[in-house]
Amino acid sequence: MAGYALIAALVIGAPALKDRPKAGGHVVGDWVLARWVIDGQDLPLPATRWAYRFTPDGRVFTAAESRVPAETGTYRVDPDEVPARIDLLSAPSPTGRPTPGIYRVEEDTLTLCLWVGRATEAERPTRFAAPAGSGAVLLILKRVNAE
Repeated sequence: MAGYALIAALVIGAPALKDRPKAGGHVVGDWVLARWVIDGQDLPLPATRWAYRFTPDGRVFTAAESRVPAETGTYRVDPDEVPARIDLLSAPSPTGRPTPGIYRVEEDTLTLCLWVGRATEAERPTRFAAPAGSGAVLLILKRVNAE
């Protein structure tokens, strides 16, 4: 289980920038992890529900269901790109740079594909897949309905 938390923290982590991120309306909200594929491995879901919160002001919070959400960083999006881009920023990533990715929102599903490889130059995924050897992570998140 600790390995899952470590990977989740790695996925969200990257160094903070001086400018506040450009927030994205479509990703704003509360989400739970429904599936994740890391470098070709479709991993089982953690025993406790893993939650993500993207705020309108560009902050990201994550937590296991039993814990209080902790701010894990910030994000910025560029919805005008095809596919739409997202950069996650906060704790150091393997490259020491923001974690680049792409995203799409379809109804109640947020799909993120992030590049967390260890090369000196960060690459951005171009498709929603995380095959073995790609250095990519594919996260499928489901929106939490407000009650």
